[in-house]
Amino acid sequence: MGLFKLIRPLNLAFLGISLLLVHYFLMAALAIDSLLPTAVFLTFLFSSLLMTAGGYVINDYFDIETDTINKPKRLLTTASPRQVKKAYYLGMILLLASVLLGFALGYFVGRLSFGFSYLFAAMALLVYSQKLKKQMLLGNIMVSILTAYPYFLLFFLLLIHQNGQANILLHQVFLFLMIMSFLLNWIREIIKDLEDMNGDYATDHATLPLQIGRKRTHFFIQTLIGITIIVLE
Repeated sequence: MGLFKLIRPLNLAFLGISLLLVHYFLMAALAIDSLLPTAVFLTFLFSSLLMTAGGYVINDYFDIETDTINKPKRLLTTASPRQVKKAYYLGMILLLASVLLGFALGYFVGRLSFGFSYLFAAMALLVYSQKLKKQMLLGNIMVSILTAYPYFLLFFLLLIHQNGQANILLHQVFLFLMIMSFLLNWIREIIKDLEDMNGDYATDHATLPLQIGRKRTHFFIQTLIGITIIVLE
């Protein structure tokens, strides 16, 4: 039960529901006749959820030192070395399962190379958790891109399904979804960096708030919110 909490089941439920709504309801509402076969969509859905779950676990694993200061009650900060090792293996297994499902998905749609998009995402999550998270803006940007990535994959699958003949409306819808997902998560990540300044400072993270200060960071967040509002309009 403890390790189960690491995969953030509520977050996964939100992602799964959002992808279901986009594929089945938004497409119908916009009169876009481009639904994927059920088996293909479900494979995509499960592979995306596994990738996200694996990312959560691996990120928590590499965040133990920082979380000891910022979030001392988190599961892995109070776990035994054996539990920590189990968490690492769980994260790697989830990422591997996602990549394998990604290649299976590529096989189903006649594009085996599609599986490399999942391999890229898994490698990007590992690089982010180990290296980029400590860098100013780079970590925030990388994780925000990965948050929007499932919508990109779904769009690409729809393109394959339509033999590259998707209409302009489909392009516009998914471009909007990806931009909004990216911006909202970027704002959220910077706010988290503000909250975690003590632990980040102690563990040599070069996050935006530590580099430019709280006041300038608040201004940057407000700028991103303004851009988001413009996109919405």
